[in-house]
Amino acid sequence: MSRHKTRQINRIIEATIALIDSEGLSQVNMSKIATATGVTRQTVYNYFPDVESIVASAIDAHSSAVEAHLLEVMDAASGVQEKLRALAEFQVSIAASGHSNIGLEAGLSADLRRKLAAHTNPVKKVLADLIDAAQQNGELSAKPDPAVASVLVWELIDSAATVAAKYPDQKTFLTDAVNRAVWAALRD
Repeated sequence: MSRHKTRQINRIIEATIALIDSEGLSQVNMSKIATATGVTRQTVYNYFPDVESIVASAIDAHSSAVEAHLLEVMDAASGVQEKLRALAEFQVSIAASGHSNIGLEAGLSADLRRKLAAHTNPVKKVLADLIDAAQQNGELSAKPDPAVASVLVWELIDSAATVAAKYPDQKTFLTDAVNRAVWAALRD
């Protein structure tokens, strides 16, 4: 793909997400996207058939970028406890810095809602593999199923991130608290 085409697609996606964030998904249409991007409506249609396809591309791009960064953060840590702490610190810090998910679910098709819900599956798989390896080497209890434990860990961390978005000055407390909770759940 040419650099021009990549730039155009990225500009369209960024303008769409900004519009959804400010106006809500139901108020966004291809004309508004074209105006916000500074291109003609036909240019937007040359790249995307509808608003939902733009949102799908945004979800894919965002998920890939976040997953890659999370994996880098976790890989830089040593040991299961440090890796879990790195994941929690990353998620809580992102939320505390004002990054939040825009409300999309209500206006999306069932297929795209499933795609949005599944965007954390690769991270949960990494968590399950990490927990399984730690169980195999005796670092963690062999009791919980790694797949179930990974979902629990993710939900605990995601909950702490949700609270951090509301109380950003409490991110250190929240990171420490979720780490204690995660470690207690996995060590029993």
